[in-house]
Amino acid sequence: MLSGDDAVKKRVVFATTLAGTAAVTGLFLNYQIISQAVLSALRAYEGSLVKNPLRTKVMTGASLAAFGDYLAQLKDMRETNKEYNVPRALSFAAFDSCYRMFQHAAIPFIVMMGQGHVIRKLLSSVPLVTMKESSLAFTAALERTLLYQFVLIPFFYYPIFFTFTGLMVSNI
Repeated sequence: MLSGDDAVKKRVVFATTLAGTAAVTGLFLNYQIISQAVLSALRAYEGSLVKNPLRTKVMTGASLAAFGDYLAQLKDMRETNKEYNVPRALSFAAFDSCYRMFQHAAIPFIVMMGQGHVIRKLLSSVPLVTMKESSLAFTAALERTLLYQFVLIPFFYYPIFFTFTGLMVSNI
């Protein structure tokens, strides 16, 4: 027979184990519910991208731009006691919407232009460098990245961004 203290200890251990098991089970069920909700949202988003790619890209870009600007302004508001600047957020969202439309047309052009043959030929001309057929995917990715970073960004993105947001903020 157990003494009174031993019986209490046993009940405490049992209750703690039961509570821990319930907590872990609750977390696991919540994790499953949350992961199912996230997967469902991702499937809906993917379906929207297939069904309405331009609209989905524009809305995603505008939302992310506005949210990103909100986070930046939140930091600034804490440090300087400024109020939330709605015209600034709207200018970012509007610009990003327009730029997504431009990207929708520009990216396929970049993919068409960057097939990897130019860089592959350049690298093949270097002594002791051999380019296999399987390296074409790598050189295509490199060409596309270079086209985007050194042509599209400096000659289209930056000028349009600063012009667009400057005009929007100054006119609002």
